[in-house]
Amino acid sequence: MYLFSKVKKIYLAAFVSLACFTSCHRPIQSQDEIIVESIRKENNFDLAKLGLVRITVGDAYNRRQNTVHESYQTRKIQFSTVEDARAFFISVYNDYTKPFANDKRLKPIEIELQITFIDTRANPLLPPKIARLRNEGHTLHFYSFEDNTGRFMPIAQEAF
Repeated sequence: MYLFSKVKKIYLAAFVSLACFTSCHRPIQSQDEIIVESIRKENNFDLAKLGLVRITVGDAYNRRQNTVHESYQTRKIQFSTVEDARAFFISVYNDYTKPFANDKRLKPIEIELQITFIDTRANPLLPPKIARLRNEGHTLHFYSFEDNTGRFMPIAQEAF
């Protein structure tokens, strides 16, 4: 019986030490970061329903610049025309930014989205398909993928 209680105490001490260590080394988040992270998680869930998978690694919210950068990819959607791709991107962009704009606790946030269209082998789509859409501010960039160079090449850009 004595051995059992001693083992329990050792496990309890190890657990408390680990809990203190992990909580002490966790970065402190501001209220803005908590709100932004919550909205991002909701948006990721909603976009997953459309077949868009988030590929952004790490923290996408830059508090100093007040920007959110997110990258997504999809196998389910393909576009051959700039017009169709533009309409799709604007719809996704508006749905993504609406919760940020509606939350009165947040200052206006600059949102930059990137969507890469891939095939079943996770390679970017080749021409005539559009391989990537990306915005910088209110300029939308369209890219094709050149298989022989392995690079995304700009094909168009327009304000939106």
